[in-house]
Amino acid sequence: MKRILLIQLLYFFTVFVAAEAAIKDLPRFMSLKVNEANVRTGPGTSFPIEWIFIKRNIPVEVVDAFDNWYKIRDEEGRSGWVHRSLISTRRYFVVIKDNSNLYKSPKNNLAILKLEIGVRGRIKSCRSRWCEVKVGQFQGWILKENIWGIYLYENF
Repeated sequence: MKRILLIQLLYFFTVFVAAEAAIKDLPRFMSLKVNEANVRTGPGTSFPIEWIFIKRNIPVEVVDAFDNWYKIRDEEGRSGWVHRSLISTRRYFVVIKDNSNLYKSPKNNLAILKLEIGVRGRIKSCRSRWCEVKVGQFQGWILKENIWGIYLYENF
């Protein structure tokens, strides 16, 4: 009996610590890992669905956590709750400034591609003012200030 009680206490302590660690790391950017995700008005299936994302790899900002739910915000500023299982740590972006260029390297002024507002892609790494990204078949560098899905201070 004592052993079962000890195991239960350890389990609850582990869950509590993991939840606290996740909350301390907020806000942070993540992405949707499924093609369809219900965004709810609160953290649970009893809350009504406010809208549905219908595409995977959309960047979202996780701003809060409760139990197995994340409160997210999209690039338009809409917020709601999604189940943690629908979220990935992979980083994606959306272009937010018109006439944003994709460059061969941060030190090279040669633009590979001109990107319009709303273009989406994957963030591979970021340093200083730049992020290495992939857009379709193109890879290159873009200024952090031109995309949503990364904080200006982040480097990875």
